[in-house]
Amino acid sequence: MLEAIFAKILGVVKYSTKLFVIVAIISGIVLFAPPAFINQFGLNQLVADYIPYIGGSFIISCVVSIVNLVGFLFEKVKTKIQNTKVMKLRQNRLHSLNNREKWILLYYFEHETNTQLLAINDGTVSELAGYKIIQRATNLSQGGLFFSYNLNPWARQYLMENLHLLQIPDEEATEMRRASQLRNRLW
Repeated sequence: MLEAIFAKILGVVKYSTKLFVIVAIISGIVLFAPPAFINQFGLNQLVADYIPYIGGSFIISCVVSIVNLVGFLFEKVKTKIQNTKVMKLRQNRLHSLNNREKWILLYYFEHETNTQLLAINDGTVSELAGYKIIQRATNLSQGGLFFSYNLNPWARQYLMENLHLLQIPDEEATEMRRASQLRNRLW
């Protein structure tokens, strides 16, 4: 019996918050408006007869509206906190790039492009894509396993402000250039 009552109450709460706000406003006007205002519409007798129901609907609709507002605000704040944590995690990841990752990201800046072809089966590419530093731009292959990958705007901005994160020691950079040239010749 009690469960059925709670189920009905929860079913009512699922209605749109707009409906409860409208009911709260209308019942609030009827309850708190001066008698002359109510008299203009000829509602004196109606209000007098149904004042307990109007008052109850006012209280219930206000409570439901406030609960829904608090729930909405809680979700917004929770989402904002989660997004901030995720962004901090991604930015921290940019501070611990290995040389191969730096080389991939450096390409975007050296060639002033937002896209480069990378192998989909490359673990380094998957790692960068997993942290949403880069993302696959298309589902169409550019020759076998090579797909276009874009540098995400947040990563570009952060790296532009922290270019030191992409510094590679000279001897390793030379070796990576040779490997990159060899790869390009194989295409």
